[in-house]
Amino acid sequence: MEAARRALTKVYGEVEVRGFKVSSGVPRQPLDWQTVRGAVNRALEALKAWKADLGVGVEQASSGWREP
Repeated sequence: MEAARRALTKVYGEVEVRGFKVSSGVPRQPLDWQTVRGAVNRALEALKAWKADLGVGVEQASSGWREP
């Protein structure tokens, strides 16, 4: 969350950042494109949960990235 806070502060100035545990909709150890899909899903779920202006999703892959 701190990385998101720092980046958004540089772009927007003062920001409020909140963390939410939301479903990613991908396997527990996502591979390849599932990592991106999981991050997008988390961002969208956070937007719904908080009714925010911007959602940021973070997902960690269990292997190297390869394009589909």
